[in-house]
Formats: sequence, structure tokens, C-alpha cells
Amino acid sequence: MNTPSPAPAPPGLWRRFLTAGVDASWSAEARRLLRFHRVCILALVWIGPAFIWFSFADQSMTALVIHSIGTVSSIVALALTLRGRHLASKVLYTYGALVWVAAVWWHVLPLGFAHIWFLLTLVYSATVFRGGERVWKYTGIVVSGLLFCAGTWAEVAVTRPPIFDVSSEMDRNLYVFSGFSLALSLSVIAAFASEQMRVAEARLVHEHARSEGLLLNILPKPIAERLKASPEVIADGFPHVTVLFSDIVGFTPLSEKLQPTELVAMLNTLFTGFDRIAARHGLEKIKTIGDAYMVASGVPVPSVRHAHPVAEMALEMCAFMAEFRAQFDDPVDIRIGIHSGPVVAGVIGESKFAYDLWGDTVNVASRMESAGVPGRIHVSDATRALLADDYALELRGEVELKGKGARKTWFLVGREA
Repeated sequence: MNTPSPAPAPPGLWRRFLTAGVDASWSAEARRLLRFHRVCILALVWIGPAFIWFSFADQSMTALVIHSIGTVSSIVALALTLRGRHLASKVLYTYGALVWVAAVWWHVLPLGFAHIWFLLTLVYSATVFRGGERVWKYTGIVVSGLLFCAGTWAEVAVTRPPIFDVSSEMDRNLYVFSGFSLALSLSVIAAFASEQMRVAEARLVHEHARSEGLLLNILPKPIAERLKASPEVIADGFPHVTVLFSDIVGFTPLSEKLQPTELVAMLNTLFTGFDRIAARHGLEKIKTIGDAYMVASGVPVPSVRHAHPVAEMALEMCAFMAEFRAQFDDPVDIRIGIHSGPVVAGVIGESKFAYDLWGDTVNVASRMESAGVPGRIHVSDATRALLADDYALELRGEVELKGKGARKTWFLVGREA
């Protein structure tokens, strides 16, 4: 028996901060951008109180009001995103920061270099907005870029910083052009990087869904989930299971006449039809071996009426085979054997995983098929006891099953009227 996995530890404060108000159905890109948004707020929200303190110490009421308003807008933006109002939070944070920086820049213009902060809002706008939010993205990029360029021009025209040689008109123009080029380059790079990351994550989601689909074509979903959670051996006992084996009668002589591609195409047509019947009745396809086909009911999810869907599938398989013969004029038929009882089911080994069944029930079901009659559904006495009230069965009598001795068996004829 598998040892139960320990319960996951409760999420810490940091994880709760990053995931509060996040919908589980969101894409990886949406979750990543929201985390980026919150980390940006957290990384800069402390600056406001620091500037408030400096403004208070400097007895500058104008700066005190500017930084107080900026700090409040950041805190409100943080509260909005934690409550699930993410777009409102991003818009407030972006344009609140733009107004905040513009006010600071205008107030401290003689000191210079405050306009450099517009580059931060430019990169942020190019990164955090997504999908239908593009109008906010490009507006933020354009406004930030224009304000940065205006600040760069003011550096030359108004403050004339001594660390630059801006005595000539050419030098001043070059300085302004360099600032404009820097803003444009950063916006293009940030937007391109954001778009490339979005495309990469979309491809990753697609490939993940594709690999998940392939995995579920190999293993039942509950088993696949258990293997992903813990790669240990899976072996479970099921006391009540019904197993069906079928075999294509006339397959061997037919294979000698057909080309390999024709033979595979024929088997694909048959087994695809069987797969659809199994899926319709909620049965678990276990495997195919050559022209043999095996399904089971009651695994990996136990079922009280496990024999009934197998009986339905067997009847539909016979009908499908009759249609196949009529359509393709192939001299083939099907032989079906069914038995019910306990099995062990699971996945073993370290490569090429396969969900399989073991036990005497599987062996008897296989013998029921090999001792059956073409075109008929051979049923054990154990399965007959489960179906007798709802299906018509015809006694076949004592049949010698290889390695199992004489067994009383039946033919499943159809549903009771």
C-alpha cells in the first residue's frame, strides 16, 4: 500500500502576497505579470515615506504634499491588486507614478536628473500590460518617453549641468538626441522582450497541454496525477473488476495477403472504433497486443456496476465488426471473452510506463476469449451472476479452459426486453 503523502505546508506570507486575488484559471503569463506588478510596487513604495521624511526635515511643504500624494497612490494601487482589481491597480500605479515623478522633476528642476525616473515608468508600462490592455501600455510608453525627452532637453536648456560640455549648439543637440534615442530604444527593447516572453509562455502552455494529452493517452488520469506527484511504484488491489479480451479471427491468414500498410490501416480502423466504444461507456483501455484488445471496468476508479458497461461494449463491438465486414468485405470476425473478479492494477518499472492488470481474473478472461466462438461473447459464470437480471444469456455448458480446468460458461445474447 502506498504511504500517504504529507499534507502540503500552508503558504507563507510572501506566497500569499503574490497569489492573493489570482484566479487559478489564469495563464502563466498573466500570473507572472501580476507578480511583477506587485514586486514593483513593493520595491518602490518605501521611497515615498523616505522622501516625505526628507521633505519634512527640509521644511519643504510643496515636496511634502507631492510625496504624500505619490505614496498614497502607491498604497491604494497595492490594495486594489490584493482585492482583485488588477487593471485599476496597474493604471493607478503607472499614471500615478508619472504624475508623481513629473511633479518632483518640476519642483527640483534646478537640481537636474529627476527626469531619469521616467525611464522606469517607460519600462514598467512596456512590460506589465497585456492583451486587451495594450492601450494603457502604449500610452504609458509614449507619455513616459515624451516626458523623459522633455527632461533631457531641460537639462541642457535650463540647468546646464557642469559635468557635460554643452557650450556648443551641436553638443546640446547631441545630448537631447541621445536622451531621445535612449528612451526610444528602451521602449522598443522592453516591448519586444515582453512580447517574446508572452509568445514563449504561450508555446510552453501549448506544449504542456500537448504532453499532458499524450500522457493521458498512455495512463488513466488518476494514475498520471499520482505519478507526477510521486514517482513510486503504483499497485492497488481492486476486489470487483470486469475484464474483456477480444481477438480478431482470421487475422493471421489475412496478414499474409495484405501489405503492411494495409494491415496496419485495417487494425487502426478496428481499434479506433473499439476505443470510441470504450470511451462512450467509461471503460479503461488496458492494452493491445497484436490483434488482441483488452479493456476493464472498475479500475482505476471502483464501480459497483462494473460488468454492465463491459457487456454493452461487447455487444457494440460485435455490431461494429458486422458493419466492418459489410463495408470492407474482409473475412474477419471477433471473439470476445469476459470474466469478473479481483485484480491488482498499477504501473511498474522506470521507463515506458503502462497501466496493467495482474491476477487470476485476467488469466481467466484471456482463456475465455481463446476458448470462445467467433462472433459470440463468451461469459464466465461469475460475470453471468452480475448480468443475469438485465441481459439474456445462453448456457454453453462446461468448457475446458487451458490451465484452469472445466468451467461453466455462457454466451451473452443481448439485453433483456
